[in-house]
Amino acid sequence: MLTVGFMTTYAFSGVTIPHSFSSGTQAKSSEVNANFQALATAVNAKKRLVLKDSGGNVLGDISSTDSPISLIMMNLTTASGYTVSIFNASPYVFVAPLYFESADCSGTPYLSSSGLIPMLGRVFYNDGNYYYFPHNSAPASKTMNSYSTSGACTASTGTDNFLLVFPNNQNVTSFSNAFNYTTSTIAYE
Repeated sequence: MLTVGFMTTYAFSGVTIPHSFSSGTQAKSSEVNANFQALATAVNAKKRLVLKDSGGNVLGDISSTDSPISLIMMNLTTASGYTVSIFNASPYVFVAPLYFESADCSGTPYLSSSGLIPMLGRVFYNDGNYYYFPHNSAPASKTMNSYSTSGACTASTGTDNFLLVFPNNQNVTSFSNAFNYTTSTIAYE
């Protein structure tokens, strides 16, 4: 296994590396190339790159990454088609401020839709909870009087297009509120 990020690992089950090398022994290029070919064959034979929880349950398909080596950020597509942007640093899931029509961050939460229209159907994180906005969300022009992020409420008035958001519901998004990045693994299936 190759360790990636923090505790996240790539799992290639059933891969046989044909040649082993030891310190002080000269490696032949043909043997090194054969090892790389064995890995490439195993990777190419797999259809999906997925993220699994500690119990081996598939959380979703990894649909894109910032880099196939570092995996600092990846987009996960759940079984319900929701996108979750996952990072290898706490809080691990894309954080977005929640906006409120009240001045004290109470009432119905909204998300600014600026730049988000192509990303309908997304799960995100704020103040210790996961939220989502549905695939069929339609932005509406609203005036907001406060926003909340990182546990702090800030009074601020502004008008923009906003999406109504909901507390995450695993039955809708297929994304668990108990998600734990540090015990998840990346695997080919």
